[in-house]
Amino acid sequence: MLFGFFSKKELALFQLLLAVNGIGAKTALAMLNTLSYAELIQGIQFGNALLLTKIPGIGKKTAERILLELKDKIIK
Repeated sequence: MLFGFFSKKELALFQLLLAVNGIGAKTALAMLNTLSYAELIQGIQFGNALLLTKIPGIGKKTAERILLELKDKIIK
């Protein structure tokens, strides 16, 4: 598959999202298309599961898993 991104930061975030259990390429792209890079980063840093559930294909449990697995990686 071939994916295109506007910046290297978006590519890095896409790769981090793929590392989360249960998140595939389609869901990761939906996340990047629904929220801006900054909104997604801030949502993860502040633990905003409600923001993540607005993304198609992301439910409460998946949002919590994303926050749990990526919070430490995003802060670094």
